[in-house]
Amino acid sequence: MKILITGATGLLGRAVYNQLNSNKEIEATGIGFSRAELPLIKLNLRDNKKVSLFLEEKKPDLIIHCAAERRPDVSEADPSASEQLNIEVTRNLANISEKLGCSMIYISTDYVFDGSNPPYYADSETNPLNFYGKTKLAGEKAVTNNLKNFTILRVPILYGSELYPGESSIGSIYASLSKNRGGKFDDIAVRYPSHTEDVAIVLDRIISASIEGKDITGIFHFSGNEALTKYKMAEIMASFMNINVDCIYPDRSGSGAALRPRDSHLDTSRLRLVISLPGRSFEDGIKLVLERFYLTKTK
Repeated sequence: MKILITGATGLLGRAVYNQLNSNKEIEATGIGFSRAELPLIKLNLRDNKKVSLFLEEKKPDLIIHCAAERRPDVSEADPSASEQLNIEVTRNLANISEKLGCSMIYISTDYVFDGSNPPYYADSETNPLNFYGKTKLAGEKAVTNNLKNFTILRVPILYGSELYPGESSIGSIYASLSKNRGGKFDDIAVRYPSHTEDVAIVLDRIISASIEGKDITGIFHFSGNEALTKYKMAEIMASFMNINVDCIYPDRSGSGAALRPRDSHLDTSRLRLVISLPGRSFEDGIKLVLERFYLTKTK
């Protein structure tokens, strides 16, 4: 099976590419842009003509669309760029996929919900609070309106092995803790952090389920199980960094350029009917991340 992964240089895309590249039944091709190095292929997804020619040549059976502007505050500050990547690129990929008879897995977000009435099911009413969430919801509609064979996987806040400090918002917690040996962290928005390697495993299992003939068309949710604010995450991370938790303080001011949902917990029951789900704890997951990258860099 020939699978193309967009955004393969990003936090999630790297994990997905590595997972699928280890599957002998899959021929995985990863594409990126600014950071693409062999074996990944450099391709500007905003160049519709080049993307079309590339896909016509590769003829993938499946596209996993991880590429996105995923930072809410950046989306708020530069809406045009966010629209282009999150909506227009997605629409173009969906149109080409339909033309070529290729299916797509589109990675979306819990931010399509307003956080006022959790948990959220695959068919729950959407109501994004910020521009990022609106563009990702528009991306979902671009997929559903233009493509017959699709899967939309909504995921919450992600963390994983990072290339540089602060690549994820959870990595930014580490960067702040490391610099200040403490600090104030948001204690309002409840998050359900999910390790990128777990998302990659889920995608691998979704693909296997599809090959086995199971119906994976439509919208599905995957999420970590623990409800944590960034303040609580900081406390857990501090325990691995020899930082006194008394130097960590809750911030209940609700600061930030873009509004965030208070609690956008994703219900995963529909996905559980199709595949088994990984369930590592945040403590285990973040310990692994810190040991792999951050803590080894400081020794």
